[in-house]
Amino acid sequence: MPLCRAFKNHVKMKKSHIPLLFFKLIAVVVYDGLVMFGIALFLSLITVILSPQHEVPPETLWFQLIILAGISAYITTSLKMGGQTLGMKTWKLHWNGLKPRSWPVAFTLVTLGLAGASALLTASLGLFSG
Repeated sequence: MPLCRAFKNHVKMKKSHIPLLFFKLIAVVVYDGLVMFGIALFLSLITVILSPQHEVPPETLWFQLIILAGISAYITTSLKMGGQTLGMKTWKLHWNGLKPRSWPVAFTLVTLGLAGASALLTASLGLFSG
């Protein structure tokens, strides 16, 4: 039950409320995923407009870094300013003890989170390859 203790609204939960928390967590991931997708599309539009060739070649490292920086800036700013992302605000979830005092701490949290997510994704790709 350590996951349930991470949120203020769900500290003292009965076992019957755990599926509701799981639904809320999935909803937060979907909501924030849509926000991040929108950020990626907006940055792609700006990049294509400002690019002299009006196209970006596939697998361009600088373009991927721009998208990653935009998403990192969204998450870092959300965590630093209010301790919540838009999805967490919508579903009224709060992190216990996650109020970064400085920008470097917030950036470190986001960097470690993105590194962990990419490592997990990379490891799980081996499970589905034939």
